Amino acid sequence: MSSVNKFWGVLLLGLVSGAVQARAVDYCKAIRTFDDKDASAAPAIKYEDCSGVAFIDYAKYYVEARCWAGAYDLVPGKCDSVKTEAVAEPEPAEATPAEPAEAE
Repeated sequence: MSSVNKFWGVLLLGLVSGAVQARAVDYCKAIRTFDDKDASAAPAIKYEDCSGVAFIDYAKYYVEARCWAGAYDLVPGKCDSVKTEAVAEPEPAEATPAEPAEAE
């Protein structure tokens, strides 16, 4: 086998093995539940972790499709980061002052 054939063989093996490596795919699934007794009550929102293993790069879309069942929102990553971002958002400050300034 010539050195050129060896080079192309190693290059092809590297390309194929890089695409086939298994990697974990994590999603945070947001689920709304409604109160059956009080229709005017706001829905309760719960977060659940949903994960899978994707062997090929496009297989992560199969994991995403499986996680969508019963969810109204799907966020990449673990739910711990989503919950801390929701808590860390500050309250918006008042845009107008309490008393209007007098014009002179």
